[in-house]
Amino acid sequence: MIAIEELIFRVIAYNENAIEMLDLMPQSVPIMDWIEILKKLAVRAISRLQSLPGGDIGLLCNTVVEHVREFAGYDRVIVYKFHEDEHGEVVAEIRRFDLEPYLGVHYLATDIPQASRMRRECMLL
Repeated sequence: MIAIEELIFRVIAYNENAIEMLDLMPQSVPIMDWIEILKKLAVRAISRLQSLPGGDIGLLCNTVVEHVREFAGYDRVIVYKFHEDEHGEVVAEIRRFDLEPYLGVHYLATDIPQASRMRRECMLL
């Protein structure tokens, strides 16, 4: 989304016949209202996360994907777990109903981009 003179536009970029295109679709909510909406979503998400019982990593992951999707509007949000042998597993997911589920899918370490593995190694330090 972009803002122009207090209005918000949803932006869709695509390539048509080797021409880069942008579609700008005006949204009916002024930018200041969007800021208030996003603040309320963030406060609600933080409050819910703080109220979760400790020790249930699955519940935490499921709650996080729900709130990220609500906040960002993505079609799919996943939590990905790296195992000791560097393969990965989708351990939480929320998605549009028409998308194929990835929950429980394991990926070989070689399927995980080097940049993602390097970020993981940095986080472990």
